[in-house]
Amino acid sequence: MALQTLGTARNNARSRRQVLRTLAVLSGGALLGWTGLRHPQLSRPLLALRAEYRSPTGSVRPFTLTDGTRIWLNSASALDVDYRTDLRLLRLIEGEVLIDTARDPRPFVVETTEGRLRALGTRFSVLQQPRSTLLNVFDGAVEVRPAEGDRPHVTRAGQQVRFDRQRIADSMPASYLRQGWSDGLLLADDMTLAEFTQELARYRHGHLDVAPEIAHLRVMGTYPLHDSEQALAMLERVLPVRVRYTLPWWATLEPR
Repeated sequence: MALQTLGTARNNARSRRQVLRTLAVLSGGALLGWTGLRHPQLSRPLLALRAEYRSPTGSVRPFTLTDGTRIWLNSASALDVDYRTDLRLLRLIEGEVLIDTARDPRPFVVETTEGRLRALGTRFSVLQQPRSTLLNVFDGAVEVRPAEGDRPHVTRAGQQVRFDRQRIADSMPASYLRQGWSDGLLLADDMTLAEFTQELARYRHGHLDVAPEIAHLRVMGTYPLHDSEQALAMLERVLPVRVRYTLPWWATLEPR
């Protein structure tokens, strides 16, 4: 009798643990969904961990999708792919993707926090930023549709636009920096040192900053993204700057 009672108690305890685990999973999913709706900036790292395609910090990864479309994921990027009988859908969760679309009768759509982009036979890059999306079109055209507000806008080859959930900014010339990274290169075409540092920092673990008094200096040339230490050493040879390491992972560009 005592053994039977003990076995029943164990079974009941095991059942309670299973129920609690199920509730925890459901609550976690609900919390993630609520967080994604109210605070998309907070939910991105969580969603990125579960993404189908990912690239770690400092790496650029190429992939070929089932329809033949080629994509390149930039450093610290993540996306999901949802191919259906009537639609090819990519959801960019964080970071940047360069896309060379394959011929296919199904529409090709990229979804970001700020809205949707529909490719019109094209090669283009999409960069998810904290509160906006940056589109660069290198071939063909892309229709931009913000999640709320502005009417759709077609961006053509050689143009870039930035948009948020309500508005699309005026078109500007495309930045071929947003294509060069797929070959592991940072193409600096008269960038400020502040812009250069911000871009290079995406490929490093740790902190990289620039002193305000030299942030305006102009940078030209081609720099390796796979070796940021080499890129910084190249900067020291062509500009009046030096790199100071407060810690092995904390670097600051200062006047020489």
